[in-house]
Amino acid sequence: MLRDVDMSGCYARIIEGINVYWGRPVVHEPGGRPIGLAEAVTLLGRHCDDDAWYVRVTGDIRAGFNTLIPSTLGAITSANYRARKPRGPELKGAELFSGRIESGVVTHATWQMIQSLPSALRGEYERLSADSLVFYPRKLVAGDGAEYDRMVARLGLGALPWDGEVDLEALTRTQVEHLDADYVSLKFAIGDVARSIGERRRKARASNGQGTGLEMATKLQANSIFGVLASPHFATGNAVAAQVITATGRAGAFAMVNSLNGIQVITDGCTYRRDQIPACPFSECLRLQPDYALRRAEDGGPIPFLDPAEVPVDDAGFTAWYRGHARRFFGRHLDDRTEPYELHDQRHKLVVGGHSFDGLACEGGGGYVKCSRADNGEWKIEQMAMRGHGRSSQDSLGRWILSNYPVDHLAELPPVTLDKQLLNVKESIAKANRFLDEGCDEVVFPLGHEHSKVLTYKTIRPSAFVFRDPKQSRAIRRQMKRFTAEHGVGLEVLTLRRGYKGRRAGSFKAILESIFDLIQSGKHDLSKAMHLSRPSEAIKTAAADRMAEAKRHRAEALQDLRDRVKGTGYDPSLLMAAIFCSKCRPRRIQTQNLENPPAPRTSTPTATSTGRSSCTTGAGSARSRSGATPTLPRRSTSTAGTRAASASSSGSTSWPTSRDWPRICPPRPTVCWNARPGPRSGPRPR
Repeated sequence: MLRDVDMSGCYARIIEGINVYWGRPVVHEPGGRPIGLAEAVTLLGRHCDDDAWYVRVTGDIRAGFNTLIPSTLGAITSANYRARKPRGPELKGAELFSGRIESGVVTHATWQMIQSLPSALRGEYERLSADSLVFYPRKLVAGDGAEYDRMVARLGLGALPWDGEVDLEALTRTQVEHLDADYVSLKFAIGDVARSIGERRRKARASNGQGTGLEMATKLQANSIFGVLASPHFATGNAVAAQVITATGRAGAFAMVNSLNGIQVITDGCTYRRDQIPACPFSECLRLQPDYALRRAEDGGPIPFLDPAEVPVDDAGFTAWYRGHARRFFGRHLDDRTEPYELHDQRHKLVVGGHSFDGLACEGGGGYVKCSRADNGEWKIEQMAMRGHGRSSQDSLGRWILSNYPVDHLAELPPVTLDKQLLNVKESIAKANRFLDEGCDEVVFPLGHEHSKVLTYKTIRPSAFVFRDPKQSRAIRRQMKRFTAEHGVGLEVLTLRRGYKGRRAGSFKAILESIFDLIQSGKHDLSKAMHLSRPSEAIKTAAADRMAEAKRHRAEALQDLRDRVKGTGYDPSLLMAAIFCSKCRPRRIQTQNLENPPAPRTSTPTATSTGRSSCTTGAGSARSRSGATPTLPRRSTSTAGTRAASASSSGSTSWPTSRDWPRICPPRPTVCWNARPGPRSGPRPR
C-alpha cells in the first residue's frame, strides 16, 4: 500500500511554462505605508505577467497552521527593522514555521494555492504585510531586440531619473525616482528551450530506457537551466525566475502531500498510502482534525479514506486521477492547467526489483528506509538513504532500525558507526595543525587521505518538527544541542525512563508526541518539560557508555591517521610528491630568480592556520620531499599573523611574473612562512 510519487521533471517542467526577463526589476518597499498581500497581488496582476513578479511577506498565521510559505532566516523585515538595522541581514537559509512567516516568498503559484484554502485560513494569508515587491512591469518589457533598443532610446533621454526635496521643519525628505531606460527588460521565452530539451529527454527514455547515458545527459542539461538562473555567480542569474520556479514546485508539493495524506514530503514528491487517501475536501479535513496540515490522518481517526481500489496503480492512470482528486480536494472545480497540481505528470519510484514497499522509516533530515515484508513476517531493507552516513554506517543503522522501529521500543541506543572519508583541504589543515601541536616535528599534509569518521545517529532531531516561530525554534534547538553535547546522545535516550501517566516506557512515539504537543502549545522550555537537566541513572549510564565508546573510536581513528602522516608508512617513491609540514621558525625566505626578494619577516610565527596558498598547508613550513620551494607568498601587511614577510620600509615589493618562477627546483632550504594568515591585504602573485 505504500508508494513514493514524484512530479516528473519537476523544475524542468515548470521552466517550460515561464519566460525569463533580462534586466533590472523594480523593487518597491512600502515601508511606513504597509499594504497587504491581497492588495499587492492585485496591483501586480494589473501591471505584470504571472511569471514576472514575487512578493516578500511577513506576519502571523493564527487561524490555522502555515505549511506553505517558509521564512527567510535572519532577514530584515518591516517588523524587526529597528532592531536589526544596525547589524544588517544575516541570511542563514530558510525554515518553515507554522504560526509565523518572516520574509516569505509568494509568487503566482503560491497565490493560487492560497485561493484554494478555506476562507478563514485564506484571509490570514491575504492580510500578511507585503515588505517588498519585486517585478517587471509590462510597460518596461520588450519582446525582442529591436523593441528593446527603441524603448531604451525613448526612455534614456531627458533629465535626471530622480527628483528630491527636503523639509527641515517637518524633518522629512522626499525623493521620486523615475523608471527610465535602466529598468527596460528583454523578455526571453526560456520555456521553448526547456521544452526542446524535455522532448529530447522523453525520446531518449523511450528509446534507450530510464537512467541511460543519453537520458541522464538531457536531464542534467534541463536541470542546469535552473542552476544558471538561480546562481548569483553567473550573468544569467535572475532572482525573479529562480523564485518563481522554486515557489511553483513548493506549491505543487504542498498540494500533493495534503491531498494524498502524505507521510514524508520532499522538493518534488511525497510518500503516501493508497488505503489512507482522504475522501473529503481539505476544508473538511481541517474541521475534523484541525492540525491535519501538521499531523497526517491515521486509521481510526475522524477523517474518512477512499477505497484503495479507486486509486490507479499505473503512472498515466494515476496522473489523470490525481488531477481530478486534487481539484475536488481543494474545491477548484475548473479544469485549469495552470494550477500547481496540474503542471506535472506523476511518476512512482519503485525499489529494486520494480515493486512497491511495505514499510517506511523516515526522519526529519530527509533520510528514509524502505522495507518489504516476507510471508513469515520478517522485514527486509530494499532501499535506504541516510544523509551524512555512508554504506558501512547504513548497514549497521538498518539492522538497528528493523529491530526497534516496528515494535516502537528502544532496546538499545543506536550504534556508533564509522565511515571512511577522504580529507578535504580544511580538514587536512586542522589535522596537520593538531598533530604538530601535539609534538610531531613533521607530518605529511593529509589531503585526500582516508580517515575514519565516527558517527552517532540521533533518532529525534529538530528537523522532524515544524516550530511555531523563529524564537521557539532557536530556543528548542539550542536546548537539544546542549543535551547532545553534554550526554553524547539524542533525545531518544529519554525512552529509557519509566512509564508515567499513560506514557509507555521505551516508546519513540510517546517522546515525539510530547515534544510535538509542547511545540504546538507555544512553549519554549523543552528542558523543563522533558526534565533534560535531571536525567535518570539509566540515562546517565547509557549516555556515559555511548560517549566512552565514541571517544575510543575517535582516538583510534586519529592515532591511525597520525601514524600514517608521519611518513614512515609510505613507499619512498610516493613521498617525492608529498607536501611535508612543520612548525615555523623565524628565518629569511629563500628565493630564486627574483629581482627584489621580500624583506625578512619581523612578525612572530604561530602554529595554526586556515591555509590559503596552493602549496601551503598553514601548519607551518611546507616543502616537497625533494626540497622544492613552494609557490611564492602573496603581499601582506606587517601585522603579526600574516603569511608573508613584511614589505620594505618604502612599502614597495617587486612581485614576479610567471616567467620569473623557477622552472627546475633543485634542492634548497625550506621556505618558512608564518602559519596564520591575516586579512586578504594583497593580491596573490600570478
